Amino acid sequence: YYWLKVINNDAIENFWGPITILTSNDPPPLPPPETALLGVFPNPFNPGTKIHYALKQEGIVEFKIYNAKGQLVNSFSETHSSPGTYVCEFSGKNKDGKELASGLYICSMRFKGKTYVRKMVKTK
Repeated sequence: YYWLKVINNDAIENFWGPITILTSNDPPPLPPPETALLGVFPNPFNPGTKIHYALKQEGIVEFKIYNAKGQLVNSFSETHSSPGTYVCEFSGKNKDGKELASGLYICSMRFKGKTYVRKMVKTK
C-alpha cells in the first residue's frame, strides 16, 4: 500500500491513504501503520464535507466539531470492527440540524485515549 503526503501553501501536512492495489494472488492488506485523522475534503466546504481517518486497530471513534470560540456544535461516533482507512460524512449542521455559519471549525477525533485535530472552514 501507499501513503500520499500533501503539503499545502500554509505548510500544513495531510496524509491520504493507504491506497492498496490488489491482484488475485496478493495477501490481505496490512492495517494502517498508525491511527491518524488524515484530513477533511473538501476543505473549505459547503454544505458538507468528508472526514478521512485511519485506525491501526478496531474500536469506537468519537468526533466532536467545535466553532472558533471553542463551543461544541456537533458530535457523533463510528464503531469499526477492524483496522483500516475510513471516511465519514459531516453534514455541516449543528446537533439540532441547523446549518452552521461560515467560519473556522475544529474537527476533533478521539480514539483509544488519544485526540487528533484538524481545522475546517465552512464557506457561504
